[in-house]
Amino acid sequence: MQYQEEKFINALLFFGKKTNSKVFGITKLLKLLFLSDFRHFQKYGRPILGDVYFRLPQGPVPSISYSLFNDTFHLGQDTDLKKVARIISEKVDDYNLNRIEPLADPNLDVFSKSDLEIMENIAKKFYSKTGTEMVRDIHKIALIKDMKEGIKIDYKLILKNSADRAYIETLEKQEEGLVKALGSL
Repeated sequence: MQYQEEKFINALLFFGKKTNSKVFGITKLLKLLFLSDFRHFQKYGRPILGDVYFRLPQGPVPSISYSLFNDTFHLGQDTDLKKVARIISEKVDDYNLNRIEPLADPNLDVFSKSDLEIMENIAKKFYSKTGTEMVRDIHKIALIKDMKEGIKIDYKLILKNSADRAYIETLEKQEEGLVKALGSL
């Protein structure tokens, strides 16, 4: 699996346009990405972004996407993300939300039909939920609830059937062999 930055940027724009913009911050984005990637893997055998997720106190975090977000908006680096989104600090009830505001429409051409199907379903289901509410919901998922913090989350853990896991492992080994063979040319 290879991480796809262009898909991350467009997923951010997609969810920014398809969920309640008043509660769209980084925590909510990270949870939407997790749910989309793992649901897609469960249903189709591959994630959407191909990010590497770790179990942290607030739940699963896509490490590469979060690093790009952090580099852009907290460290001020000039990235492609800065061209299409900005952060607006707002008071929501009794806390501050660094709301993500999309400045462009997503390029849907970077996604497959199945990517969009899963993302649409996730966006609808969690349209008005806050990031904090999503953290509570995700901590109830057995995969996350039973996992120690700081651990990398293997996509295959979402597969309930051992035959499905074995099949994916076989495909991964074949892909590794192909990459090695192509690298030696």
